[in-house]
Amino acid sequence: MTLDTTRNSILAPRGKRDPDLSFTVPSTPAAKDAKLRRQEDAGDALGELAPGIERYFVTKGQFSLIDVLRRILDQTGPADVVVSTWTSAGADIAEAFDLLDDGRIRSIRFLVDHFFQRRKPQFCGQIRKLFGDESIRVTRNHAKLVVITNEEWKISVLTSMNLNTNPRLEYALVRESPELAAFNLQWIGEIFETKKARKQFGEPAEHRSQVGFKEL
Repeated sequence: MTLDTTRNSILAPRGKRDPDLSFTVPSTPAAKDAKLRRQEDAGDALGELAPGIERYFVTKGQFSLIDVLRRILDQTGPADVVVSTWTSAGADIAEAFDLLDDGRIRSIRFLVDHFFQRRKPQFCGQIRKLFGDESIRVTRNHAKLVVITNEEWKISVLTSMNLNTNPRLEYALVRESPELAAFNLQWIGEIFETKKARKQFGEPAEHRSQVGFKEL
């Protein structure tokens, strides 16, 4: 892979944004403009997808993981989505539901950390209410990634970003690879299989024996 050392316009300074702590997607004109600007910045960083593509980028708070997901879905068309995150915010969960509601997301699952459940139980409850009990598993989790798949595309987003507002320096590696997507879906799927939906809201799942290694 050849790295492009051209200055990234995404790193240009921009005004500070308040953390998103609401349960709903902002609807004021200013908030809508900011949302559109974040999506445009995410689109600029992502560029055009192609089979086998590997794209690495850094953001200085100009956009968040949900914006990257939205821009990927704009290119892939309707897809199944798996999100692994240490924490999340209500507005980003609501945006994910909007993407499910309008058909861009066909199905979605969340793998979250037990600390997120303890610290923000209302957000875990929001996921269960919007997407169903089978959509979420709680375990000892610090992995941040998104897998987007359909009949044509097999995309993994490996990132430092959680599914919330990301106002700091963050990175993401977007890779279109059937092998990598299958590997990620396998180990996440094993956790979903071994941890029952309704029984998980106590002690976190034990998964040490399930996570493996793969050379790609």
